[in-house]
Amino acid sequence: MSETHDLLRGELERLFELEEMTALSTELLGYSPGELGDADGKGAFARALVSRCANDHALEALADAMLLFGQRSANVSNVFNVRGGQSIAPGTVIAGYKITKTIGEGGLGTVYLAEKGEGDARVRVALKIIRSSLARDPSAVARYLTGQRAYRRAGIDGIAKVHDCGILEDGRPWVASEFVDGQTLAGRVSRIGPMHINEAKPIFVSLLEALQASHEAGLVHADVKSGNVFMVRKENKDGS
Repeated sequence: MSETHDLLRGELERLFELEEMTALSTELLGYSPGELGDADGKGAFARALVSRCANDHALEALADAMLLFGQRSANVSNVFNVRGGQSIAPGTVIAGYKITKTIGEGGLGTVYLAEKGEGDARVRVALKIIRSSLARDPSAVARYLTGQRAYRRAGIDGIAKVHDCGILEDGRPWVASEFVDGQTLAGRVSRIGPMHINEAKPIFVSLLEALQASHEAGLVHADVKSGNVFMVRKENKDGS
């Protein structure tokens, strides 16, 4: 049994009584006690539950259920951080893009600053690598990359341009998109507070125009939030 299995089983035994484990299994995971076999006692039930979840590719769901049941555990919260996959070291080259540093991490994966080319031809991109735990379904990965290529083909104003995408040797998909050097809407509100309607209106007009163009192209952004809205000044036609 792997280290992850052992950790989850140990935390189940440490944090839950048998009756609580039974309720967690039934109410949140959908496994009745009978489905787990003859598991009398905390240790046996915890072992059977972890084994069943492993067979059903539901270990992340088990960790979620343990947290949602009200038992906060740093061990459980962090157990699947490794499922993000191996971090990418500065200097690593992916499809010609050289990683320079990490610029962010979110629920979907890690974002790196990378560059390709030299001099006037140099392009800086935000290269996102999706967590391995979200990339186990080849069909879902293929659809995700198809959507990214569709955004590249559409070239919608107001949405960061997609330059390239692909799959790493370990199976994780990656997307290289336009690097937007600006303040996020979330950062602006957090630092300064609520915005006046006259300041907010052009931001939301631009946002809605981009989403309308996306929908007309048959695409759904699916992750619209203030942390993903960047506030940048538009250049005039003369480049200023």
